[in-house]
Amino acid sequence: MNLHPLFEAPLYLDPGSGSFILQLIIAGGLGALFMLRSYITRFFSIFSRNKTEEAETEELEHSENS
Repeated sequence: MNLHPLFEAPLYLDPGSGSFILQLIIAGGLGALFMLRSYITRFFSIFSRNKTEEAETEELEHSENS
């Protein structure tokens, strides 16, 4: 009685492929962090005013009062 499969797939990872997989994991994680940071920055920029807008508003108020 033969219990093993018809063919055996050799599962060998050399050090080069291991470091490649590690690089993929690190790059994916850093890319995800960068995208998350840019989305958070964009989200909060919707609710904040620019310093230039505040300065222009103050200048308009001062010129109208003069």
